[in-house]
Amino acid sequence: MAGSRAARRVRRPPSERPESARAGGTHAALAEVVQRVLRQEAALYRIASLGYQPFPLRLREITRLDATTLDVARVSFWSLKTSPEAIRCEELYRLREDRHESGSVLTAREFPRYFKALKTGQPIAADDAHNDPRTSEFTEAYLRPTGIGAMLDVPVFLGGTLHGVVCHEHLGPARSWTRDEQLFAMSVGQSIALSIEADRRDQTERALRDSEHRFKAILQASPLPMVVSTVE
Repeated sequence: MAGSRAARRVRRPPSERPESARAGGTHAALAEVVQRVLRQEAALYRIASLGYQPFPLRLREITRLDATTLDVARVSFWSLKTSPEAIRCEELYRLREDRHESGSVLTAREFPRYFKALKTGQPIAADDAHNDPRTSEFTEAYLRPTGIGAMLDVPVFLGGTLHGVVCHEHLGPARSWTRDEQLFAMSVGQSIALSIEADRRDQTERALRDSEHRFKAILQASPLPMVVSTVE
């Protein structure tokens, strides 16, 4: 009798398990994806609903929402610099410490494969950053010292030109970036690009208003009549 009970407790391979058990696992996995996507949509809505703020303040909130939504320890935005070619960290949010920082610089001369990958415009989903050829250059100088095991980086383009990159850095072992996480990261990159463009337009409009005010002040202060004309 004991032997027959033990036999009944032997685990069957997945192909021999009841259909209901397999269906239950599928439903649970689907429910997890749905919940993840709903969180991502809520975060994108909050980003889109941010009122007017100077770009640095808006960037702080975007990186915080990004890190919280994907549960990533470090999310940052780096702007592209030239002469020499490099990227500079404009904003880094550390989720665990709830802290913001900036200032680090990485050069193309030190990490040529990574910069080449950025220029393709494709997301860099490095599940194992130490062994992925696009990010393995960072291992000794950056990944090991900071404990980063996986990276999800999205290039940010303005007017068809590479302007920067949004970086997601997972602390610990390798991490598999799901398709919906990659799409969310790309949407965050687009939101940052739109924020940069809006900030540039605002600066241009402010400069134009200041110029008009100065010109008006000159006209009003002049003791002599003035005529403004256009010459071909």
